[in-house]
Amino acid sequence: MRLILTRPEAQARQTTAMLRARGHQVVQAPLLSIQSLDPGRIRLDDVSALAFTSANGVRAFVARYDAPALPVFTVGQATAQVAHASGFRTV
Repeated sequence: MRLILTRPEAQARQTTAMLRARGHQVVQAPLLSIQSLDPGRIRLDDVSALAFTSANGVRAFVARYDAPALPVFTVGQATAQVAHASGFRTV
C-alpha cells in the first residue's frame, strides 16, 4: 500500500520506518513544523496542575523549566510517557 504521512518530520521518521518494515511505500509530506517560541517565564506559583496536549508541549515546557512536582494531565499515552521520562512524577 502507498501511504502519505503528514506528521512533522521529526515524528514522521519512526512512523515511516515502522510502516516500511511492514511493506508499505511511504511518502513523507510534513504539514507542520514544530517551533518553540520564547514566551518569557511563566509564574507557576498558583498553578495546581499542568495539562499537555502533545509530547512536543512537554518537551517545550521542560526545556525552560525543571519538571515540577505538579500533577500532569495528558491527552494520550505517548504524551504521558514523555512526561514521565521528563521527570514528572504524577501523570
